[in-house]
Amino acid sequence: MEVFCMGVHIAVVGNGRIGRPTAYTIFNERLADELSLVDVKPGQAWAFGEELRHVAASLRYDVEIHTYEEDGDVSGADFVISTGDHPDTLRFRTKLSLDLGVPISKVEGFVGGEHGSAAHCLWSTVSIGGVPIDDYLGSTGKRLDREGVTAYVRGVSKKVVDIIGGTEVGPASGFRDIVRSILQDRGETYSIADSLRLPTMDEAVNVSVPTRVDARIGPNIWSSLTEGERQNIISAARAIQANYRAGLQAVGKE
Repeated sequence: MEVFCMGVHIAVVGNGRIGRPTAYTIFNERLADELSLVDVKPGQAWAFGEELRHVAASLRYDVEIHTYEEDGDVSGADFVISTGDHPDTLRFRTKLSLDLGVPISKVEGFVGGEHGSAAHCLWSTVSIGGVPIDDYLGSTGKRLDREGVTAYVRGVSKKVVDIIGGTEVGPASGFRDIVRSILQDRGETYSIADSLRLPTMDEAVNVSVPTRVDARIGPNIWSSLTEGERQNIISAARAIQANYRAGLQAVGKE
């Protein structure tokens, strides 16, 4: 059943390799009745907007489309999140499905921390058909190369970029998941990056922890993770904090 979100205005800032499929995916699910496209490249937003108008004609979708070349929109939002490790979570589940030979619909599990080498597979969250991964492996006699799975999660996007120039529809579908859950108040759990003050940290950092996503963001599953998983996420948060402070120093604001 389709659920339409009336009175919703979504802006997609950046209409390049990821922005276009993100907007198109959101558009096809009719998640907004007003869409703003923003890109600083002259003509980019306009050209893509024209294509989406043609798609709207095909879908008989009454949507208002605006295009801009300046990113000065102010959302007035009560909170700011990022998609965090949700795209990595999708890669994690994909690899588990392939390696275990099970349908992707049967696979649960999350990634936490941040992208790249600080993306951590949260094995305590993994289940196959509702069965915890260790119990599943024990009952089936199957083997799983966990280090190989982690290497895939951390490295597959670079391989995609090297071959076709960038990731596109994978991240776009992840963005769609999160936007849809917020707008439709679904309360689904995604590994978003929210501002968290973690133990031993001197300030809040936007780091990825599986979190309930709806019109109010939270709670997360921090307390149910293993101690090792929590420490890995804290290490990722410290790396994010260090990069942020280095960036401030580079522009003379630290």
